[in-house]
Amino acid sequence: MDETGVPAAHGPTIFGYGVLEVGASDYGKIRQILAEERWRFRLYRDFELDPGKRPTSNVLTQLRELAEHGKVHASGLYIDKGHYGGRYLAWSDIGQVKRSEWPHRLRNYVLRKAMEFHYDGRPIDDRSIDLVLDRIAVNPSQRRNLEEYITSHKGIVLRERFALPAIDYVTISDSSYTGGLQLAHLITDLLKMAAMGSLEAEVADLASFIRLAALVGHVKPA
Repeated sequence: MDETGVPAAHGPTIFGYGVLEVGASDYGKIRQILAEERWRFRLYRDFELDPGKRPTSNVLTQLRELAEHGKVHASGLYIDKGHYGGRYLAWSDIGQVKRSEWPHRLRNYVLRKAMEFHYDGRPIDDRSIDLVLDRIAVNPSQRRNLEEYITSHKGIVLRERFALPAIDYVTISDSSYTGGLQLAHLITDLLKMAAMGSLEAEVADLASFIRLAALVGHVKPA
């Protein structure tokens, strides 16, 4: 999963996550896609979304083919701060949470919603997953809270368990070292462009295998 924007009232209007899911047995295909494009175009940095450059269209074409065969699943969920009415941006229903902690809580909340959207419509069985996140600035306490929250840890009070597969490990990495995160970053770039209405038709067609949605949220309870 890759994050875009800032989980607070300031900063860019769009905040959200891109999600790329691939089974361990198929991850070699992701390495192969990246290796081929790096060799073909002599690329030595992360992929950057540019509709006018072939590496991006080649990668999306190959990912779409894998998605059509059920080898990968891709999605993105975002909030538009100008329209979002949910918690942790302008209000919180947890009294003991300080306002300074709202950005961290908003990050966790949108991350969880992005994962639930990603798995929506698919049965949740006994299989577990590993969650890999692009590097984010969190202190040890916030990281522990994130891991306990997203894994429905018994120490975190929940209204109900999240509609997610069991998570074995939560890893925070840097996309410079992790190919899958580079592709998740590509998804967040597409998400931003779609949310802002600047996604060109040709690129939108190549990226049609990616499910995108906006989280509207809800008004503060009376």
